[in-house]
Amino acid sequence: MSAQADHIVDIARGWIGTPYRHQASVRGAGTDCLGLIRGVWRALYGAEPEVPPPYSRDWSEPQRNEALWAAAARHLAERPAPMARAGDVLLFRMRAGAAIGGAVGGSVAGLSSAVIGRAVGATLGRAIDERLLGAGSDPVETGRVERFRLTGAGDGAPIAQVYGRMRVGGQVIWASRFQETATTTGGGKGTPQPETTRYSYSVSLAIALCEGEIAAVGRVWADGEEVAPGDLNMQVYKGGADQLPDPVIEAIEGPGMVPAYRGTAYVVMENLALARFGNRVPQFSFEVVRQEPSTSSTYDEDLAQLVKGAALIPGTGEYALATSPVYYSGGPGQAWAANLNAPSGQTDFVTSISALQDELPSCNAVSLVVSWFGGDLRCGHCDLRPKVEEAGFDGSMPWTVAGQSRAAAPVIAQQDGRVIYGGTPADAAVVE
Repeated sequence: MSAQADHIVDIARGWIGTPYRHQASVRGAGTDCLGLIRGVWRALYGAEPEVPPPYSRDWSEPQRNEALWAAAARHLAERPAPMARAGDVLLFRMRAGAAIGGAVGGSVAGLSSAVIGRAVGATLGRAIDERLLGAGSDPVETGRVERFRLTGAGDGAPIAQVYGRMRVGGQVIWASRFQETATTTGGGKGTPQPETTRYSYSVSLAIALCEGEIAAVGRVWADGEEVAPGDLNMQVYKGGADQLPDPVIEAIEGPGMVPAYRGTAYVVMENLALARFGNRVPQFSFEVVRQEPSTSSTYDEDLAQLVKGAALIPGTGEYALATSPVYYSGGPGQAWAANLNAPSGQTDFVTSISALQDELPSCNAVSLVVSWFGGDLRCGHCDLRPKVEEAGFDGSMPWTVAGQSRAAAPVIAQQDGRVIYGGTPADAAVVE
């Protein structure tokens, strides 16, 4: 199997466990068969080549217009059945008399396909069910992996140099043994369900990023999808001259047996759970921020060292300044986050301040801006008042400003059902 086909299979396996959702393509949340192919494409090439049109669940379009098949032919290439290989895409057609198997794959996407014949009926369905769910009371094993593949660094591989902000892939420079965990359910006496054993895996690994010293690692992607660094149990080593060996690696390899990798920025992920990635190590990439080196003759003139203060604007958003999560409630079963909009898993304010500290280390003062709204452009007639974005529901942190409740505050003007500006921050959020 080629390296490219191997990579395609690894990406596709990362979607294992994603529930079926018609016309969706979000790993872990929902997808259909086309959504899987779209997800693999995005992981390989970024943006999708075109927006798919609406389609039925079985592609049996009443107008007989094979729009999706035609789209596949535009972007992928047909491969004859004798040339089928790992990484192939099979196009199944479920309408009576239609060919099962089609012509998608190939030279453009790095995918390929095979024409697999006609008329796959109940026999195939039953075989698939028995393979996945077991025949009768036969024990079932799911998620077990016989062999792991891990991309590592080789002798002579160059270390990247980063200037400013850049997304880099990195190279694995160390990894522990994979830890296997088995969980068995069902199979008891009198139960109709077979005994099912589910396997999950974890691993610790170190990934070299670039030449140090860096300022920060901002965002992290796994198989092209952004993940919260906090979910990875990740420690960042910036590559300084006084950098010490990682204690996790030392605990496994032994004291005095681990290099400090001084001058190299790297990350260590401890006991990384692989279940969410299909029991495999995903392809990681990292947003690295590197400033002017301290040894540079122009270090003191670097913008990051010159900025001593900043103004925190725009100063709007009812809970934009809150350091703790706040949730709106529109009634039973209707709740959504007001200030959790970043994959970091932290509130928007905490995420922003963390980035500020990393990128402007000399900044030691911040002006906090809180916006009220004026009723007239003429100063002598202007009436300043706090306003809210919505009067019909409140957050888990009740909105009050200067003793005024949400019910008594005016609502910001709306356009197309959306407010045209953020509301005045709640006093409790400002205090936090």
